[in-house]
Amino acid sequence: MLDQIPLENVALGKKDPSWMADFKAGEFKLGSKSMLFRLYSPQVEEGKTYPLVLWLHGVKGRGQDNQKQISAGNSHAPAFFSSAAVQEGFPAFILVPQCPGHKFWINFTNNRIRRPLKLAMTLLAHIAESLPIDATRVYVGGQSMGAFATWAILAEHPDVFAAGIPVAGGGSTRKVKKALKAPVWIFHGAADPIVRVARSRDMVEVLTLADKPHLYTEFPTGRHDIWPQVFAEPELIAWLSALRLELPKRRR
Repeated sequence: MLDQIPLENVALGKKDPSWMADFKAGEFKLGSKSMLFRLYSPQVEEGKTYPLVLWLHGVKGRGQDNQKQISAGNSHAPAFFSSAAVQEGFPAFILVPQCPGHKFWINFTNNRIRRPLKLAMTLLAHIAESLPIDATRVYVGGQSMGAFATWAILAEHPDVFAAGIPVAGGGSTRKVKKALKAPVWIFHGAADPIVRVARSRDMVEVLTLADKPHLYTEFPTGRHDIWPQVFAEPELIAWLSALRLELPKRRR
């Protein structure tokens, strides 16, 4: 149980995969605002700290059911990171907040963070203080709408995340060039009809010119729903687990 946030087990539906039962449900309240979320916890050993992956869902994950953000097309990342194969070598907490229906993580006109994403960041900070989280190993990723959000918070909060994984999204080249510190692994489908592949290519071009660390995988025939291909990438976890955030040294 998180400090002041009760977590509940969620009964599986007939068609729900068994791994979903490992994601406990919670509601984070801050004044009059609240945010639903699901949290996976690894097998914790006393005295140890663990990575945390913040995963931001796409548009179809929005709602008030605390379920859509880890189901259907939005299930691939939670299923991957919580799988026994990944957890064996990369035991990590996985936080999946749910953006309310008819809301968005960011303003797509100016790439500014909207209220739901601000609340998700406050939730992340609360969890990082309440659980045995390694502050040097906090990672963020997202798909589609969540990829745009990933780019936005990497630029807005450059000293929080050790790495980012934006999948089929885009962002502000100006903000990323100026503020981005964390390495990113960008994924996009060349035939994406929803978010043009040029959005990721533009980001790659800026990062290359600015000599900022990044990887880019473009699937030649991939459309928008490239999630299965992304999480079949054999080097993804090795790349992620090798990255650490350099924390500022404390003054004596």
